[in-house]
Amino acid sequence: MRQLREEDGLKQDKKLSSIVEKTLEKLEDRVENGDYILNSKFGTIERIPLKARDIHRIASDFMDKREEIKKLFDAPKQDTNEGVNGRLLKLAEEFASLIHGSQVDISKLAPVLSQFIPRMMEQMNNVELFSKSTI
Repeated sequence: MRQLREEDGLKQDKKLSSIVEKTLEKLEDRVENGDYILNSKFGTIERIPLKARDIHRIASDFMDKREEIKKLFDAPKQDTNEGVNGRLLKLAEEFASLIHGSQVDISKLAPVLSQFIPRMMEQMNNVELFSKSTI
């Protein structure tokens, strides 16, 4: 199931990359050569330079997206095996302290559980959706 999702994701990424590439090519052509307009006087299609407002919007949108991408790549990876193993170890220690009758500080347990419960629910939903679709 995981492999099917990865393959489907790769196909979608390839399609989206193709769309983005074509869009950027057309946008670059418009910035360099201008927009198409119909000259009603002569019945011809001509190109006019883009307005400053449009150029500003294009540039600012691209700069914003570039910054978002840089932040994604510069952000430290949190879902490494060591991070997951460390969180699981903390969770196991908290459960062990519950079993041995000692008091558990719920403020320590809540952040750990809040990270795992949504993932667990998502995985359960994915399994349910998959099992329903195969029936």
